[in-house]
Amino acid sequence: MSIQLPQNISLLSDKELEDLTTNHKPKLSQYVKQYQSDNIDTIAKQTKAKKDQLLALKERYSQLEKDRGNLNKELEAVKLLHSQYVAKYQNLETIFKEQYSEDAFKLQLNRAVAHLDNESNTLKGQILSLTDMDQLDSLLEKYRNKRTQYHYSKEQLTTWEEQGYLRR
Repeated sequence: MSIQLPQNISLLSDKELEDLTTNHKPKLSQYVKQYQSDNIDTIAKQTKAKKDQLLALKERYSQLEKDRGNLNKELEAVKLLHSQYVAKYQNLETIFKEQYSEDAFKLQLNRAVAHLDNESNTLKGQILSLTDMDQLDSLLEKYRNKRTQYHYSKEQLTTWEEQGYLRR
C-alpha cells in the first residue's frame, strides 16, 4: 500500500518538509486519508469476502465432520455385521461338518443298524410270547422287513469300513 506523493515533492527542502509535517499536520492527514479511504474500503471488502469464505469453509468442515462421524458409525455397523456373518458362517460350517461328514454318516448308519437290531429283537420277543395267532402273520412280516433292512444296512457299514473313506 503506497501513497502517491505530490509531483514536485522532491523540490522541497528538508526544513520545508519538517515544517509541513509539524505545522500542517491536519492537512497532511487529510491528504493521506484521501488516498487511504479507497484502499481501506477495498481492504475491508476483501477482508469481508475472506471472512465469508472462511465461515463457509468452517460450515463445510463442520458438515464434513458430521458426515465423517456418520460414516464411522456406519463402518462400525458394517464391521459388526461382518463379524456376525463370519461367526454364523463358522457355526454353519461346523454344523455341516458334524451332520454331513463321513464320520457323521458312519455314526448315523451305526445307530440305524443298532436301532434295526433292537426293533427286530423286540419283534422276535413279541412273536415268541404271542398268544393270539391272528397277529402272527403281520408280526412275521414286520420282523422279516426289519431283519432285511438290518442286514442291508449292516452290509453297507461293513463294506464301508473295509474300503476305508469314501472317495471324493
